[in-house]
Amino acid sequence: MLRHRTARRLNISPDRCLKCLLDVEDFLGSGKYTYAVKRLEDEVYEVVFKWVKLGFTRYYRVRFKVVKADDRVTYTSIEGSDYDFTIEFTLKRADGGVLLEVNASMKAGLMANLLGRRDYAMFIEELVDKGIERALKRMASKQGVGEKGPAHQRLPSCQNCLFYGSLTRRCYLLGIRVDDPHSPPCGGEGFLEAGSTEAQARGAQPSPARGGA
Repeated sequence: MLRHRTARRLNISPDRCLKCLLDVEDFLGSGKYTYAVKRLEDEVYEVVFKWVKLGFTRYYRVRFKVVKADDRVTYTSIEGSDYDFTIEFTLKRADGGVLLEVNASMKAGLMANLLGRRDYAMFIEELVDKGIERALKRMASKQGVGEKGPAHQRLPSCQNCLFYGSLTRRCYLLGIRVDDPHSPPCGGEGFLEAGSTEAQARGAQPSPARGGA
């Protein structure tokens, strides 16, 4: 059995994170290992993963059901799936944002034997990060804000930005690691204050962007 656990700390509410996880086609659709994903019926999906190694390309079809229970969302394979595959997402409130814990597993078989533990960990990490990146960018674009924010006399802190993941120190706008969150790699142009999309979703105006933390 291959297993991998990881976690992300995001500057969005658990409710918003939950909606992203339930939008399966969007969440899984942008990863480099995802060849195709489609909804078959309510809460049932089929995804074809693509893996390239040593010059060989292989495709793996997984059918799974989405199960939501309180603060947990699980993608779990069902009858008719070529592979046994489960990803469990647990959401916890954390300092005004959400802590997303991920627990993934795959039973031994051809895909598991081909991947190995290190490749499987990389596969899950990339799947999660690309899903988060796509969800945050879509969340921002729906509110009429894009990759350039207002000019700032002082650079804002990444810690207050929608696109920042503090556990991995990752900028989901640029797709890179942030060495110093008080010196944003975007120069402040991509800054979107965490919580501004939440306010707009409630029909309120976003608060002005803060300066440095």
